Amino acid sequence: MCMGDLAALPLEALTLDRIRAWKGQLAARHAPGTVYQYLTWLSCVLQFGVDCDWLPTHPMAKITG
Repeated sequence: MCMGDLAALPLEALTLDRIRAWKGQLAARHAPGTVYQYLTWLSCVLQFGVDCDWLPTHPMAKITG
């Protein structure tokens, strides 16, 4: 799953399990710093969704480093 795969999903489809799987796939191909940058970017997008009431909760709240 690449970033484009996540971008095509509706916000409500970005579940904790899907994000964890994506993180694992990133970790297999990229350095930890790169994975962190991707997760930070995604977290900002999801926070915007929460702020706009498009998402009830932040899906990444339980994901750790």
